[in-house]
Amino acid sequence: ENNSRHEKINTLSNTASTSSSPDMKPLFADVVKSVKTAFSDEKAKCEVMISSVEERGNDEIVVSDLCKKLNFPTKPIDVRRVGKKSQVHITGQDNQAEKSNARRRLLKVSFSSAFDARALCSRFQDAKESDEGLSKLHIRMGRTKEEHMLYKKKKEIANKLNENAKSAKSQVSYSLRGNLAIWKFQMNDRGKWVRDEKWTVPEISGNGFNTPMA
Repeated sequence: ENNSRHEKINTLSNTASTSSSPDMKPLFADVVKSVKTAFSDEKAKCEVMISSVEERGNDEIVVSDLCKKLNFPTKPIDVRRVGKKSQVHITGQDNQAEKSNARRRLLKVSFSSAFDARALCSRFQDAKESDEGLSKLHIRMGRTKEEHMLYKKKKEIANKLNENAKSAKSQVSYSLRGNLAIWKFQMNDRGKWVRDEKWTVPEISGNGFNTPMA
């Protein structure tokens, strides 16, 4: 898998080196951009994103303990937070509560291969079903640039669906899943949210939804 990644990037790099004449400057720039995009996308496939992890300066220990709990032997090659740390002003006796309520940045865990990243996600999902201690964590695969753009689009759709449901006072809710699928949930007679597996995402035009939400 790593060899395939390097071969793809080397092919693009070789194309760039043979296209560096003045007449080929636009093409050279495009190739360089393609190399960077290919490298970034391949890197994203080897990453796992973990949310809802408190920031206490012990991220590597948290990830190590999680891997042990999942009986996952492969060690990550890098563990780091994504984005800027939120500025929290600590005052009074409730400072610890304020600190814990601060926005928690995503925790990015990088592996040497996409296989290891997928394996960790799979093992976590299996363990989460029987371990309530894992229910507070959310884990997903890293996203390529194209996947991230799709995520933003799908998120807008899910938000619009929820806004419409709220306006109609419907007992339904829509959720964007880690695999970028939108699921519809309905409140049953017992007051529990149940997925409507027959529901599909409606088509959207510039003016709104072309098909009914329900």
